[in-house]
Amino acid sequence: MKPFITKHIRQIRESGSGTRIFNALRKLRLDGLALHIIHAGDIRRNKRFFNENSNRVNAVCSFLGDDISRNTFKAAVSFRQSFLSKNAPEYSKQQYFPDGIVNLSDNEMFIDCGAFNGDTAKKFIEKCGGNFEKIVCFEPDAANFAALDRAFSDDERVETVHAGVWNTNTTLKFGGGKGAGSAFSNAEGGVVSVDVVAIDDVESCQEASFIKMDVEGAEMNALKGAVKVIVRNRPKLAISIYQSNEELLAIPEYLHSSLVDYSFYVRHHSLNWQDTVL
Repeated sequence: MKPFITKHIRQIRESGSGTRIFNALRKLRLDGLALHIIHAGDIRRNKRFFNENSNRVNAVCSFLGDDISRNTFKAAVSFRQSFLSKNAPEYSKQQYFPDGIVNLSDNEMFIDCGAFNGDTAKKFIEKCGGNFEKIVCFEPDAANFAALDRAFSDDERVETVHAGVWNTNTTLKFGGGKGAGSAFSNAEGGVVSVDVVAIDDVESCQEASFIKMDVEGAEMNALKGAVKVIVRNRPKLAISIYQSNEELLAIPEYLHSSLVDYSFYVRHHSLNWQDTVL
């Protein structure tokens, strides 16, 4: 039975994206097996990485602020080494704005990096009951930005910026047209040039009180381009750390070493390896 399943999983994998594979196999109630087989190569690499970096994993756990964070982080590390559902982190609702961690005032200045079509900004507005000072949304993908701009065309408190965030002001190659998965790319084909900016250099971001980043692997560079604002203003932060094994460790390490008297928490917001947030 298993060779039969493996053969058909391979055929599905070769015919389409990981999302289509996963969704097709979920209908057959084969989620865990599908992920385990699809990510067989990743599992080997991930085991080697986390074995070599076990001291870093323990160090990050040592400064996390509660047992849920420590358990979630350990589970995220474990899940990446098996892709079995029994090892998956506990799923938490309220991505970016979890109760008990993020408390919003009536005059927040919210910076949304990787704003997509405005979905997170809308959740922020709902969470604060519509009472906020300003929102600045950064989105480099053309189609996403068009939807974002339309969504907030009637609210003068929301500024939409057709650019990505980085550690400097420049242009980068970008693989667009992939919805929420659009990302900076080194590929030769199917990419365009997009503007990127450092938050430290954006006038409308200087009074930031809350910064969210989900920028498809550009989080570390984006943080380095915002470190002056972060150190000066001490904003709340919601930073995606799931894009790679290295980012899962390096982003908490970087922020812990850069910031004084911050509390760090981790929550996980999907049924697979994605959407782990610091």
